[in-house]
Amino acid sequence: MKTLKSAIITIFVLVLSVNLANADGFTSSPPAKKVISINLLKAIQNPDLVIAMYQQLDPGFLKSNQPSYTKDIKFNNYIVRVTGTYEQWTLFFKARPSWE
Repeated sequence: MKTLKSAIITIFVLVLSVNLANADGFTSSPPAKKVISINLLKAIQNPDLVIAMYQQLDPGFLKSNQPSYTKDIKFNNYIVRVTGTYEQWTLFFKARPSWE
């Protein structure tokens, strides 16, 4: 009977230690953020996304001469990849609202 009790206690301690080892939250990788690619004309149709764009972007990235510009915006646990031409981006930054 003593052997049975010590075996049960040993199993209980092993199971408990395995559960505690998995409870740290770092054993699995975090979920990957979903990336959504849209063009600038589609992005400006969402007012909340426009606010996030004004908060996260600086018009300084338009200094290099490229046919199109792509910027990543963090928005509602997603990454929104917005693509537009130089003309579209300059109009976007010129139309910056007064509350900003």
